[in-house]
Amino acid sequence: MKGQVILVGFGNVGFHLSLALRALGLDVAVLIRPSVIDSPTERSEMEKLGIHPVVDSSTLPEDAGLVFLMVKDDQILQAAGGFSDSLKKNACFLHSSGIKPWNHLEGICENYGIFYPLNSFSRELEFKWEDVPVFIKTNDKETEASLFKIAGKIGAKAVADDARTREYLHLAAVFLNNFTNHMLSKAD
Repeated sequence: MKGQVILVGFGNVGFHLSLALRALGLDVAVLIRPSVIDSPTERSEMEKLGIHPVVDSSTLPEDAGLVFLMVKDDQILQAAGGFSDSLKKNACFLHSSGIKPWNHLEGICENYGIFYPLNSFSRELEFKWEDVPVFIKTNDKETEASLFKIAGKIGAKAVADDARTREYLHLAAVFLNNFTNHMLSKAD
């Protein structure tokens, strides 16, 4: 895989994915909102982890091989659209949505796909990627093979994306997680 890896967003999924990719020795840049960098806690946390935050996409390297869009579903297209034409042509842009189609970025980026880990993420808990299913599909077989290797190296279970299965499991996981949290809140 060529160049740097870019993550857009530093929420729970972006946080844990950035740690896993750094542990593999990959060079990771995290594109975040300027307000996040204003938070001394966030800045300190990122510096401790060796992650360099970027607030302006024009300062990102043009030779990045992968761009992970770890943003809310309704922000995926906007996030991808904010990059240079050169990067949109050369890098593979990946979303992490459980409900958007794998080719959601078609027409915006030349290379696109999905890298969706089916799991709940929390910064407060240490996360182990072991056996976590990660749904993967891209329009470029070489990149797809690289993503399967990356998922395997972090301990996840790479799964060829099947939209129907992914959407069904995503819905079941959201229901299970939200229902459990609701019941726990009622028990308090």
